[in-house]
Amino acid sequence: MNHAWNVVHINGNWYHVDATWDDPTWNREGRVYHTYFLLSDTEMAVRGHNGWTDNVECISTVYDNSYWWKDIASQIVRAGQNDYIYIKNIANGKFQVVRRTGGAAEQVLYTSTEIWGTNAGFLPVAQAYLSRQGNQIYFNDSLNIYAMEITGGTPEIVYTYDQGNGYIYGAMVYEDGTARLNIDVIPPKGDSDAYITVRLKEVVRVTGVTLDQSSVTLKEGETLKLTAAVTPENAENKGVVWKSSNEEAVSVADGVVTARKGGTAVIMVTTSDGGYTASCTVTVTCSSHTLAKVDGVAATCETDGNMEHWTCSKCGRNYADAAGTKELADADMVLKATGHSVNLWSMDGTGHWGKCNVCGKDIVKAAHMYDNDADHDCNACGYKRFYVITGGANSSYATDSEGSLTITADGDFKLFQAVEVDGKEVDRANYEVKEGSTIVTLKKAFLDTLSLGTHSIRFLYTDGKSASTQFTLQERTESVEGNDSDNDNGSDDDDDNQNYAAPAPDKVTAPKTGDNYHPVQMIMVIIVCASLMAGLIYKKKNSYGQDT
Repeated sequence: MNHAWNVVHINGNWYHVDATWDDPTWNREGRVYHTYFLLSDTEMAVRGHNGWTDNVECISTVYDNSYWWKDIASQIVRAGQNDYIYIKNIANGKFQVVRRTGGAAEQVLYTSTEIWGTNAGFLPVAQAYLSRQGNQIYFNDSLNIYAMEITGGTPEIVYTYDQGNGYIYGAMVYEDGTARLNIDVIPPKGDSDAYITVRLKEVVRVTGVTLDQSSVTLKEGETLKLTAAVTPENAENKGVVWKSSNEEAVSVADGVVTARKGGTAVIMVTTSDGGYTASCTVTVTCSSHTLAKVDGVAATCETDGNMEHWTCSKCGRNYADAAGTKELADADMVLKATGHSVNLWSMDGTGHWGKCNVCGKDIVKAAHMYDNDADHDCNACGYKRFYVITGGANSSYATDSEGSLTITADGDFKLFQAVEVDGKEVDRANYEVKEGSTIVTLKKAFLDTLSLGTHSIRFLYTDGKSASTQFTLQERTESVEGNDSDNDNGSDDDDDNQNYAAPAPDKVTAPKTGDNYHPVQMIMVIIVCASLMAGLIYKKKNSYGQDT
């Protein structure tokens, strides 16, 4: 063929793409086709290609013949994740600008009114072309170039050809604000190379809109003018469209709101350029209410009820009394469902179930409910997802005292299994345990075997849960004055688990039997004693001298 083209790889398959044969019209700026776009080997041969060799096979036929772009003769602009915009030719030399989302139905953004040709004979193919720069798309008819937001809206004319010696047969817009135009006569000669470069008018696009009021209350028959402010002030197209959400209650025309009957409506204003919106809620009050009583309905375990009230058939408002003097909000009338009440829950580690003692309904298993990660009791059934120390946490114990150490956890006493200290299980003979919920008292003989410092303690239960804390052993520094009637090592009566307190740093600790002997200290004591004795002897002698 003396010709070359490409194969491309998409989603695991290979396809032919012939960009040369899809751009055959060299003198039509912007004209492209999709005749040879993403084809299989078989379809490529059917359309006139032959004799090629390649290391890959294009066997997928997913895009052969049936895909929507095969008849598109303009650039296809990507306008979102799955949105595409292109030119579609229609009858009598006219065209449409079309948006398509994926493979969904087309949405017409613009239909041309200008045509190429006359009633005696239209050109068989419209000569409209598409370009994109930023968020603007550009297209042309026979005499004008238009700019439109990629999101849609009203196109703006940014250039008009008025030189009178032909028509636009191609237009390519560039990022510097210029366009290259192909000018030809009707019908086109087909080999024209008359190109001109023109500068387009800058379009000032709308960036937003606001209303002078966001909510207002009117009486039946009253009117109000809402003012829409389109930004920026020098925007090219300041057109807006008004709409009411409830025409029976409130109508709107060119911003003039009319209260027709009691009720509420949202007045919406939308810019023609860009589709920006703003709204105002209009509430219409009745000149006189027509009230009807609505009986109260009691709430059940599962469904809401409502209180007795009166409703106006004209404006729909609700009142607490027949005279309509106290208005009620919708939320004020609702009696919330009471929820099921279960006296005896069945439960496991993942949820709870039971029978409601109000309505008798069997409550299916539901997950436990907690306020936060620190909350360990289910709000419904009270299931404890872990146990905590409720008394004696971080206790202290003085060695050589006569007391013991008591710590309490909220675990079920019937499930109590063992105690661990520093990760080792403690022999049952070394502690006492009693109910309420679980009260463990470590005996003095066991405590005296432990080293000074901080130790960990953990209560183990047969349901796999546990409760943990620490306790500290420290030296006893002074004797306890008086009688320690409750045998708690001198701790405060408010807490039996706070054992003998550590001495303040500035207190002198009395030596215990077996303390190390310090010679220097003893020599100092001997010197002090000798000085005192010498002074006494001197004084005695002095007294004798006075006697003589």
